[in-house]
Amino acid sequence: METEYFSRFRHKTLQWYSDHFQGSEGYPAVGEITPTYLHKAVITDIHAVLRDAKMIVVLREPTARAYSAYRVYNQVFGATSFSEACRRETNLVKLSLYADALEELYQCYSCEQVKIVLHDEVRRDSQKVLSSVYEFLGVDPLFRPEEKMANYNTIVFPRVQSTLSNLGLSGISSVLRHSLFSRSVRSFAKWMESRRFRSDREILNVFKECFREDVLRTQTIIGRDLTHWLRDK
Repeated sequence: METEYFSRFRHKTLQWYSDHFQGSEGYPAVGEITPTYLHKAVITDIHAVLRDAKMIVVLREPTARAYSAYRVYNQVFGATSFSEACRRETNLVKLSLYADALEELYQCYSCEQVKIVLHDEVRRDSQKVLSSVYEFLGVDPLFRPEEKMANYNTIVFPRVQSTLSNLGLSGISSVLRHSLFSRSVRSFAKWMESRRFRSDREILNVFKECFREDVLRTQTIIGRDLTHWLRDK
């Protein structure tokens, strides 16, 4: 669940926020997932309402995060190159800077209330990360939700899916996404993306320098070695 209460819908009432958790009474841990909170929420606002909350922050290597966002919003950028997009849309860079936001987070919440997860770790061993998150939350580390393997962000052709959705034909998009045809399209798209990534690799490595200072500050704040984020791909 992604309520965006503390970032996008702060003007709504606390009751509106609480209503999202109706029926959760008795569960050992209840929460939400809203990625925008790290950069677009006022941490003191969250702390004023949820002083005893536990925070889980997933950090991705900055250039990879920026490049991923560039790809997701490819329809917006069109033929604009990654480097040009970063200059035009500053959020591509700003949202990959973590140090200031983490300092604010730790000013309100103790280390015992904050768990930092690296995206690299999730890719490498998601089950191990899942168990460690459960332990952090104080729930059974062996629990495995039935829907954990579902992919909720599968996109074959973003423009096609967006158009179908606007026409009220999102059901067709769902059928296409799960068809044999979509597998072939997805394989072709991945091949094309790998070619594009190779052509952008040099630019990505240059951008790593833009994030160097913030990465070094971030690793000091969280007490984790992040120097591998600064190596060329």
